Formats: sequence, structure tokens, C-alpha cells
Amino acid sequence: MTRTLAFALSTLALSAGAARAEPDVARFVVAVGFNEAPERDSLRYADDDAARVFELLGPGAEGAALHAAFDAESQALFAGMTAEARPPTLAALTATLAQMNARVAEARRAGRRTELFFFYAGHGDVDDGRGRVYLADGALDRAFLEQSLLDVPGRADRVHVAVDACKSYFLVAGRGPGGARRPVAGPFAGPVRRPGVGYLLSTSTDADAHEWGAIGGGVFSHLLRSAMLGAADIDTDGQVTYEEVGAFMGAATEGVTAGPFRPNVFVRAPPEDARASLLRLATVAFTPLRIESASAGRLTIVDQRGLRWAEAHKAGGAPLVMHLLSGRRYEVRMPPRRAEVEAAGAPVELAALPEAGATLVATRGEAHRALEGLYGAPFSPDVVRGYRLGNSDGARLAADAVVPEGRGVPPDETPWMNPTLLGVGAAGLVAGGVLAVFAADAHADAADAPQNRRADLTDRGNALTYGAGGAFAVGAAALGWAAARLWTAP
Repeated sequence: MTRTLAFALSTLALSAGAARAEPDVARFVVAVGFNEAPERDSLRYADDDAARVFELLGPGAEGAALHAAFDAESQALFAGMTAEARPPTLAALTATLAQMNARVAEARRAGRRTELFFFYAGHGDVDDGRGRVYLADGALDRAFLEQSLLDVPGRADRVHVAVDACKSYFLVAGRGPGGARRPVAGPFAGPVRRPGVGYLLSTSTDADAHEWGAIGGGVFSHLLRSAMLGAADIDTDGQVTYEEVGAFMGAATEGVTAGPFRPNVFVRAPPEDARASLLRLATVAFTPLRIESASAGRLTIVDQRGLRWAEAHKAGGAPLVMHLLSGRRYEVRMPPRRAEVEAAGAPVELAALPEAGATLVATRGEAHRALEGLYGAPFSPDVVRGYRLGNSDGARLAADAVVPEGRGVPPDETPWMNPTLLGVGAAGLVAGGVLAVFAADAHADAADAPQNRRADLTDRGNALTYGAGGAFAVGAAALGWAAARLWTAP
């Protein structure tokens, strides 16, 4: 009882302190989910993923919009949202973003800081380096995002762009030479570094994203939700940062050894703040659930609909605080414990919860066996430190940390190479030409020379000819090398 009271008081104090320290922030949310695309099999959970982001972030926002066309199963699961959902069309989304931008401008005129969270789940594709995702009346591409969200005059001070779709990286990245499809480390122009804009993308290469029936959604969306609900908040300060999310996703996917199914996500914080917050948990009506420091292992939280609310693999030695939407019932599983909780707003401890009755967990399952490796590695402060230092597997998510504005690759470490090759090439051709002239003169002299000098002049002409050929070869090779470097340069 004493420990529970102490946890409640510390949680309230932390929330109050965060509220005092945080400036007045107006937050807005736009969530989009669409299952269809031309000549593609229908997805099952894109509409669900958008709805779950909407229900997670909507309660703490001053303006929130959901664009989705629910299938029959989703209409039953999200019955309370079907009336709120707007059409998943470019026309409707354009109108929504215009409304949100107008409200952002109004809040900024009032002297408030503003944030906008944009989420999309659905089909994605790339053609000649141009990425796009699909809506009911057309494709949403990079130009649409720039014109409607990223480059709007007076846009939100901070914009979070999260996309769960195949080839999602190319929706925000620029074209590479010849439209080549390459990983982030290759010569491909990455997302433009706009102040205040951060990205969370399901792929960092020309790769596919995956759904999983067991979680009732996209794998990336589930990872992102789990992270934002506290699984990534390793220091339990109530702020989930991009850095924590990147490290958490790297650790969570380490156990997925089947290459085609392993998420290869892209996380980039706003350029001015590498440790920018993605979500301040105190801004949403959550019920904190504390798992004590000594506990360790796989944690699964299932809501009253039988959907996995969040997952984590807790390391021992530090507490973990997960967050539940108040007014709902949940099942919490951390073997050997299985408990039930009615989230009523007051902080609760896992150790104090009663044992659960019948399980709420529903197992549905394509790719089930491959993706069971999710959350196989424990998430601990060491993972975040390794991510920060670039020494963990998860650090690949931040491989662009030293990339200059608007580029997707590091700067050329041999800028002297091209001028040197061009100089060597030109010198080789000039030397070859001079030697060729001397060789021709020597052979001409040999033809007119007396018999006793003819052999010497012929040998001299041959030597000069060989020298000219070598000089030409060196010059041509150097120029060809320089041309190849210039051709493939970003």
C-alpha cells in the first residue's frame, strides 16, 4: 500500500512538474488509413491502424481528424469512430489539412507553440524514385505533402510525419540519379531537413511493410504505438523522444531473423533537436501502469476488444511505466503473471493487480511464426546509450545523423580525387601526343639514315611509340575513372 501511494504521488508530481515546465502547446492530429490500391491485394488493417492512432492521440489534441473507410470487421471494433471518420480521399484530406493549418495559424497568433502529428497507413509504391501512397481518388505523393503540410507558410512549429506503407521512405525522399532504388546509405537524396519536421517511416529502403493478424495491424504501427504508450520511455520522464523510439524499435525487431519480414525503419528527429519529444504522455488522459524494477520479461497489454494495445520486453533493474486510456478494461500479461485492470485515471502497479480470468488475447495469423521474434530483445538504458553512440543494431535507424541539409548520404570524403584524376588524364593525353610526334620523327629519320644508324633510330622510334601508348592508356583510364565518379555522384 505504501509503495502504491508513493508511486501515485511521484507520478502526480512528475505530471505536475512537466505541466509547469512545458509551454502552452496546441496539438493537432490527422490520421489516414486506406486498404486499397490499383492492382494490389487489399490490406486488412490500414483503417484499424489509423483509428488506433486517432484514439491514442485524439484525446490530447485540440483538433483531430480521422480519414478511413472501415471494413465490416473494423466497423464493429471501432463503432464509436465510424460517425467521425471522413472519406479517405485527396479532396477530403486537402480540406482537412487546410482547416488544421488555419487553426495552427490562429494558435500561433495567440503566442502558443503548435504541433501537428500526421499519420498514414496503407499501400505504398515507388516509380523512378518517386514515392506515393494511395487514397480512394488518387495517389498522395511528396509534392502533396510539401504543398499541404510541410512547406505551408506559418505551418506548425513541429510536424511529426509517420507513414506505415511499403517503400514509405520514398514518399518523403528525393530522387536519386536515374531513379535508382538504393538503401539510405547509398547515393539517394534523403528527406529535406526542415526545421521542426521529424519523420517516422516503416521502411528506409525500397522494401515492403507488413501486417500481422496477431496484432491486428501493421507491424510498424504496432511498434510505434507501443513506443508512444511508454515502452520507449526508458527514463520514465513522461516524454517519448525520437531517440528513444529509434532505439526501442531497433531492440524490438532484433529477434526477427527472417529478412523479408524484419522491419527496417527510418527515424529522423527534427534537425534542431536530436532528442526532440514525439509525445508528452501527460497531455493525454492516460492511466499510468507501473511495472517494478525487479520484473523482467515480455509484456503484453490487451484491451477489452481483444486487440494488443502495446508490447515491450522489459529489462530488469529499472521500472517501466505504460499508459492506458482511461475508462477501459485491459489484460496485462507478463509471465507468469496475468492480471486485469480497470483504467480509471489513478496510477496502478502491476504487482497489486488481481489475476485475470479468461484471456482477451486473440491470435490471428499470417506471417505469425516469422514475426513472433518481435520484442525478443530486452529494452534497457544501455540500448539507448548504444543507439546514441552508434554502436547498436538499432543505430542503423539514425544512419543519417551527420547528413547535411537535403541529402541522403554523407559528404564526399575525397573531394580532391576528381580534380586529380582529370589532371592526370589530361597530362597523359598531352604526353602521349608529344611522344607520338617524337616517335614519328624518329621513324622518318631512320628511313633516310645511313645503314649504320638506321637500327638505333628505329629502336628509338619504337620506344617512343610504346611510351606514347602507355601515356594514352594512363590518361584514358584516369579520365574514365573521373567520369564514372561524376556520373554516380549524388
